[in-house]
Order: sequence, then structure tokens, then C-alpha cells
Amino acid sequence: MLLKNLLESCAKYIECGNISAADSGLARISHLASSEGGPIERLSTYFSEALASQLLSRSYHHGARDVLSKPVSALEHSLAKSLFFELFPFHRFSYAVTNQEIIDAMIGLQGIHILDLSEPYDATQWILFMQSLKDHRSSSSSSSTRPPQLPYLKITCVHTNQDVLDQMRLRLTLEAGKLNFQFKFHEIVSSLENLNLDNLPICNGEPMAISIVLQLHRLLATDDPPVSVLVPNNHVIIMNQSPDSALSLATHHRFTQSPIPKMECFLYGLWKLQPRVMVMTEQESNVNGRSLTDRVEKGLHFYAALFDCLQDSAPIKRILVERGMLGEQIKNIIACEGGHRKERYETLKAWIPRLELAGFRGAEIGLEGMSRGLMELQDYTRNYRVIRHDRSLFVCWNDIPLVSVSAWKYL
Repeated sequence: MLLKNLLESCAKYIECGNISAADSGLARISHLASSEGGPIERLSTYFSEALASQLLSRSYHHGARDVLSKPVSALEHSLAKSLFFELFPFHRFSYAVTNQEIIDAMIGLQGIHILDLSEPYDATQWILFMQSLKDHRSSSSSSSTRPPQLPYLKITCVHTNQDVLDQMRLRLTLEAGKLNFQFKFHEIVSSLENLNLDNLPICNGEPMAISIVLQLHRLLATDDPPVSVLVPNNHVIIMNQSPDSALSLATHHRFTQSPIPKMECFLYGLWKLQPRVMVMTEQESNVNGRSLTDRVEKGLHFYAALFDCLQDSAPIKRILVERGMLGEQIKNIIACEGGHRKERYETLKAWIPRLELAGFRGAEIGLEGMSRGLMELQDYTRNYRVIRHDRSLFVCWNDIPLVSVSAWKYL
């Protein structure tokens, strides 16, 4: 509680321009925090570093990007992503639920086109999908007098890394050959922010499904309005900070004739693709507020649970994930502003009206999808549990929701 109170106090001092008090608070934290201690001690090391960077950016009028410590290497980040997949159940749970929802939405159809906007680490999700689809078709054909048709599967994957796309193409093509699928893989090297949905290789009337895992929140960074911030000596600088919810901004633009926010345009563009189902997985947290103090308070609540999840993991793996991935996210949430702050998690409660505004209708995740997801949790500690609420699923650590999985349809 002392570390938590000190971190929140430092955030308040930074916001009101009390540099001396903030600096003293960070000095106290440095004596209590430890990258090798318990969850809150380890967590505090990353929050204190992020606050120090935010403090420097305000006191010297530089953007936070100019004073952040040296980022982790691409190799370390890649290793951290693979370990995140191994140590946390979120991706495996999401893949199982998403795959089942797509299969359920495509019953009776021979052709399927999947748009993958998740920037996946590898081809795992779609290899599992092919195997599940093959099993489903086999069981369906066994009760039919007609010979089964070869299923046609097309996957369009959007990713910033060409090497990952090349590896996915190779693995998926080999798996499709083993399973006797007709298969096409389209690769698009792009970030979500720069993706032109009108240029996707989609044919008219093609049955479409969309998968987005822990990525959509990054688009919120493109809609920041500039606001003034008080810094020492009563100077005022302009820093881009997020509104508490981009939905309010979207509504504002509708009535003021201002440019339509990027998020609203993107979701509407996805709706125009007329997907039979879109499954979205997002962090169930709200660290996208305007206030630094609010981001620190809610970030501590969310990441304390994540660090607690890792407590029983092998120390070397835990350190790599905390430094190479979770720590970088914390620094981005706390130290960065404007378009440089990409990690902008919002709760499903905020996403629902945003998606409905774009034209989507919420769909209930089926019991089979939930069952598949629960099977993936069996390899992890019993502290994980799943809550079903408002037609969606929430993966929780004890009573703290960490990830939501929701399904959406065109009509």
C-alpha cells in the first residue's frame, strides 16, 4: 500500500507541476521497489521509471520519447511475446473461442475468407482453425449421403513484419496440403493505422470473418485533441492527451462537422465488409483517461493482477516478459502522450456503443465456443476463471477481469 500510495502521489505532483515533491517521492520508491522482489515491488520499478520519464518530459518541455530509457531490442521483444503466449492463457483462450465462432457462423458454406487484424506472433491460431474445421466437416459429412466437398479457405493477414508473414504462409500452406484444403494466403504489410480497407482482396459475396486480438485499441492514438499542460515556472505547453473515451469525441465530431475520428472510420469500414462474424479480444481495463493520476491508479490495478499471474513462473521467463513486454506497455501508458501513446485500453462497456455506432450488432458467444475456451484454461492455475456477461466472455484473475472476448455481426 505504501508503494501504491507513493506512485499515485507522484503522479499528482507531476500533474500540478510540483517537481520537487515528485522527485522526492520517486527517490523513496527507488529504495522500496525491486525488479526481483514480489509482484508489487517489481511492478513499482516500471511505474517509477515511467513517471520519471513523464516528469522529465514536462520539466524540460521535451516529448516523452526523447527521455525514455533505451527500449528493449527487437529480439528481446520477440522473445517476450512468445513467452507471453506461453505464460498467459489469453491468446489460447481467444483463439479457441474465435475459431469456434467462425465455424458456427460458416455452417453449410464451402468457402471462407478470414481477415486477421491481430498482428499474430505466428500461424498457431489458423493451424488450429484448419484442424477444427476439418474435424467439423468430417463429422458433418459422416451423416450425409453426399460426398464431402473440398473446403476453400482464404486468409488475409495484416502485419508490420514481412518475415512473420512469410513464415505464416509457409506453415499454413503445408498444413492446408496435409488436410486437403484449397487454400490462399494474402499478406498485407501495414499497421492498422495505415491500413486501407478498400484495397483488401475481398470478392463480392465472399463469406467473411474478422479476428482482432489485443490490437484495436491502438487506433485510439490517432484521434487525440491537443490540450494545455501546466509545467514549472507557470509555462504552458501543448501536449496531445486522450479524452476519457473516444466515443464522446466521435459524437462531438458528428455535431460539429469536424473530421470523423480514425477509429469511427475504421470500424465503419469493417462493417462495410459485411462480416458474418467479427470476434474482438481486448484488454479489460481503462487506462486511456486524460488524467495521469487516473492512468497510474487504474494501470496499477490492472498490471498488479498481471504481475501476480506470473509469480509462480520460472524467474528468467518472468523477468523477460515483464521487462520485454509488460514494462514497455507501462512506460507507454504513463510516460507517453499523443500519438506516441499506443497502449490505450478501454473496457468492453466503452467499446459496445462505439461498435454499435459503426453499425455492428452484438452477438452471443455460443456455449461451444465458451467450452473450447475453458478447455484451454485447464493447463493454467485455478486462479483463472471465466465470467459470461452481456453475451461476452471475460477472462479473470480471481475477481479481476483482464481480457474480454466479444462477437459482432453485420446484420
